Amino acid sequence: MTWTEKDFSSIQTAERVASILSLVGCFFVVITFCSSPTFHTPINRLIFYASFGNILSNIATLISRQGVLAGQNSVLCQLQAFFIQQWMPADSLWSFCMALNVYLTFYKRYTTTQLKSLEWKYFLVCYGMPLIPSVTLLCLNSKERGKIYGPTILWCSIGSNWTFLRLFGFYGPVWLAIIGTFTIYIIVGRRIFQHRRTLRSFVGPSPKPRPGLSPYSSTNAIIVEAMDDVSKSSFSHLEEQNHAEAYLPPTKQFNLNLININSTVQSQHRRVSTAEYIADRTLRSYLRRSFLFFIALVVTWIPSSINRIYSIAYSDSSNYGLNFAGALLLPLKGFWNAILYITISTSACKELWRSHVTRRL
Repeated sequence: MTWTEKDFSSIQTAERVASILSLVGCFFVVITFCSSPTFHTPINRLIFYASFGNILSNIATLISRQGVLAGQNSVLCQLQAFFIQQWMPADSLWSFCMALNVYLTFYKRYTTTQLKSLEWKYFLVCYGMPLIPSVTLLCLNSKERGKIYGPTILWCSIGSNWTFLRLFGFYGPVWLAIIGTFTIYIIVGRRIFQHRRTLRSFVGPSPKPRPGLSPYSSTNAIIVEAMDDVSKSSFSHLEEQNHAEAYLPPTKQFNLNLININSTVQSQHRRVSTAEYIADRTLRSYLRRSFLFFIALVVTWIPSSINRIYSIAYSDSSNYGLNFAGALLLPLKGFWNAILYITISTSACKELWRSHVTRRL
């Protein structure tokens, strides 16, 4: 199709509006995170770290087509392309780290302190790994096809002369991270559902007391043995702290104690119910995060990926709708991260707002 000046103007407007929305979301995350320790849960910390990459990525998308108009050899075009290649894929790596934290929590029984000790490694991987290809592509220059970074329809990125490199060098790592993320969520999701069914099976009518024993001093051997096994395998690390809280909004803390073999039947049922409640809360939080991440994945990466495949299949034409969708949705990653951040930190947001109103009064 033949593009008009109005088409390019619409593309540029979409890029900048989406970039501004994303920047607002990123600054909200940074400001609230620095304002109150109630936001300092493991997943919120990762969103906080990812926000810096989103901000730098949005600086590039905010430049929009000005880099294209400046020309391939301009500093603006090359810098914009470097920022796109460096910071855009990093967000998918942070999403993988979030999923990895969930896996380590449920399978390896990591505590908040242990997860926090991994964050500097996450930082190096998420921002260090993309740096290698980004710098390499910036330095390479082919005599036949020129520099790798160059103008495209949306902005300066891997140039149109390097179509397959653009597909596998930019979209390839992103989709590998996305597939890995969903694989972890599926594995952990199955484990959560299994524990939910197990915990619910423990809660039933109290057994009849044996002759000669008080009904309030008898020992529920079945619940003790089963609950002891579940607690040691999945919830023993909660004794140090409420680790379900690491993935839930900061609310009332719950203390999960192992059932003592001499405890009463009433106490045993109450503690099993508490364990079930924590499992259900964690499950609901997990499903909410997974759903939000899935929506963000669909609206952010799929249209742009389809457009890239389309450009390979039909190299002599370009699709305005797919390009417009990419211009509108690719810069929105910081915005979707902010939505996720607010959703899992609703209580902390309300508490921060109340404290702000109280100070003003």
